[in-house]
Amino acid sequence: MRPLRLPLLCTSAALLLVGLLAYTTLTPGGSSGPRAASATPSAPAALMLAATVRDFRPDHPDFAVDLGGAPGPVAGLVPLTLGTNEVPTLQDGARRVLTPFRDALGRQIAAHLADGNADGAVPLVSAPTLSHNSLADTFNSELGAYGGLNRGPAPSFHPGSTMPALPAAPAFGDHVVERIYAGNAISVLTGTLSCDRFVVRNNHRLRIQGDVVIRCTESFSVVNRGEIEILPGGSLTLHASGAVTFDQNVSVNVRTPRPAAFAIHVDGAGPVALSNAASVYATVIAPGAPLSIGNNSDFHGRFTGHTITMTGSGGLHIDAPSAQMCGSALSDSPGTFGEITGGGVTSAASFEDWFRTKPGTNLAGRVVLTLHEGPDGVYEYRNDQFYPIDKRLFGNDGEPHNRNFTLHAAAKFTFESCAGQFVEFEGADDAWVYIGGHLAIDAGGLRPMARQRIDLDRLPLIDGESYTFELYFAQRNRDVSHLHLRTNVPLTSAGMPPIPVSAGFD
Repeated sequence: MRPLRLPLLCTSAALLLVGLLAYTTLTPGGSSGPRAASATPSAPAALMLAATVRDFRPDHPDFAVDLGGAPGPVAGLVPLTLGTNEVPTLQDGARRVLTPFRDALGRQIAAHLADGNADGAVPLVSAPTLSHNSLADTFNSELGAYGGLNRGPAPSFHPGSTMPALPAAPAFGDHVVERIYAGNAISVLTGTLSCDRFVVRNNHRLRIQGDVVIRCTESFSVVNRGEIEILPGGSLTLHASGAVTFDQNVSVNVRTPRPAAFAIHVDGAGPVALSNAASVYATVIAPGAPLSIGNNSDFHGRFTGHTITMTGSGGLHIDAPSAQMCGSALSDSPGTFGEITGGGVTSAASFEDWFRTKPGTNLAGRVVLTLHEGPDGVYEYRNDQFYPIDKRLFGNDGEPHNRNFTLHAAAKFTFESCAGQFVEFEGADDAWVYIGGHLAIDAGGLRPMARQRIDLDRLPLIDGESYTFELYFAQRNRDVSHLHLRTNVPLTSAGMPPIPVSAGFD
């Protein structure tokens, strides 16, 4: 049986907003669909969104860049999530997108949001090593434990994948050197725990009640018939800096069995090792650590990490839950990645200048983004000569246009589940859209010229709740500046923080 698929929430496409950027009386040239009566009586005929534009001199190392090399979209330059009041930071391991990731209708979507789980995709840095008698297949945790009819085809391994940023650990109280649960008994753990070493061993059963978070700076181990049981409604999140070991007839989260209930985040070289008849249900993110499975051990769940090594009669059973959006199965087409690249960005330090106002480095001004509504109820802005600050701020530096700037537009909206809300974006250069703090459009690099779409139902949003929309855009190349934005989401700047401007900006 072929397992059902999981929708990696997210998707693509979209930066919506940025319309007719106009300063008080400045109206950058651009065309949009004709004004039309709103399809909904309460919908506005145009969306007007406040934005900050920051101008840079051409001697900044990231601007006035000659295209050179291979232009095109770069995925993974910025984090997958942003917290309140945060701006994007430069991430390592970004890759050029050689062929785009697409949804079932052939529209381009962000690589990290593509439904790669249809075949149990396993993102890796390096190719796996599998012994001849090991087993790699899939199952659907929505149907219960692995086995019997709940087994599917082999997963697909994707070496060279961009690794996600690890979720931040919460604040912890007192730190202990060692916590040991041993002997033929049952204990219950609640709350949070910070320690150097954590051990469950010698026939001890540790029950996890509620949401438990453990941080281990040296090692975490379940050995010699130890067991961790996650009680109904509970979860265990492990933040590990050292080795994570499951050895000698141990059982971890098998009674539930929900891989999502046990999250393992490894920020070091690990490894995460299962040996001698260990059975574990978990979701592991380990960018720099390998997963090792051997000697009749079985890992059930999701793994995103450095690589996988299987020896003996090890079993890798990748969780591939059903992927649906509003009752319909997703059927995305995977793209391909090329080389690791910095996308024309000099360093993390230079990137910090982009969306922060820094006297002596950039000048900031306020613009208004206007998208007009078309007959189909979609708001649209198209401009193939997108230079909203010509002869403003630092000026054109003797060039026909001021080509060196970034733009940050922010708005709010109310999410309507299964209402078909979407955003599309196409342009040059870098552009990222965050919706509710989740990266929804990922078109970094010089002149990506990739039209991406994000169907908001792909994201983990709640019907009727208010969310932020944030567009981060940079114009850096010497040749072209193009922006095309489409959305049916009624964005508003009302209630957003005031726009910072540099002294003297009118």
